Amino acid sequence: MSAQPPFLTDEEIREIVTPLQQPAAIVRWFRANGFPDCRVCPNGLPLITRAQFDAVSAGQAGQQSDSASDDLDLTAYLKKFGKSPKSKAHH
Repeated sequence: MSAQPPFLTDEEIREIVTPLQQPAAIVRWFRANGFPDCRVCPNGLPLITRAQFDAVSAGQAGQQSDSASDDLDLTAYLKKFGKSPKSKAHH
């Protein structure tokens, strides 16, 4: 098993904001949805830590995560914002 990187990958970020494509639009989306202070990478995409992502997706924006686990809960986040994961449909 390999450890997940401390930041969301570009692929994960693009999946979260589908159908947005332009980096500036993606940054605006994240800033409007709980990540007001996100930094921007040289490629124009936002730099989001897994701890930030987990806190916002759990409804704890602005609080530090003390969790020892940095597991990405992408399904919960997408569900919160009215999207469903592409890979698996839960019925």
